[in-house]
Amino acid sequence: MTHDAAPTTATPQTLDPATPEPDAPPALANAASARPSFFRRLGPAGALAVLAATFPPLGGFVLIGLITRIAPWLRAHPVGGMFLYVGGFAALAACSLLPTYACSILGGWTFGFWIGFPASMVAFCLAGLGAYLIAARAAGDRVVEIVCEHPKWEAVRAALLA
Repeated sequence: MTHDAAPTTATPQTLDPATPEPDAPPALANAASARPSFFRRLGPAGALAVLAATFPPLGGFVLIGLITRIAPWLRAHPVGGMFLYVGGFAALAACSLLPTYACSILGGWTFGFWIGFPASMVAFCLAGLGAYLIAARAAGDRVVEIVCEHPKWEAVRAALLA
């Protein structure tokens, strides 16, 4: 028995998921190229990450530069100034507009250690809670889904959660 079939040429297979199969229908070929970018897939969490990386250093310089104007006013209004300090610290740090170190310096400078330290700790806790609520609402499950798509990232995540 002889085979008279024409030899077939094998096309090289690529492992890149973004490269469509040569025989793929047009809908599948366009789907790979239409996949949104990494930043777009993050949604609001991507914008928050950029904000959190850029605004605190700038806000810290501004706050430290204005500390000689802000501290006397807060000191002149003992009760209202304390509530404004804690609320402002919590809100601005939760939104990543000011770094916590600059706010703590302001509290110590204004109220002294024995009042400024506890006020800063309360503001830290409120800022952490606020930041968590903002991030959880903005990110949802997007970030976890993206991490799970990359085995190395998932291994790091699993190790951190273990």
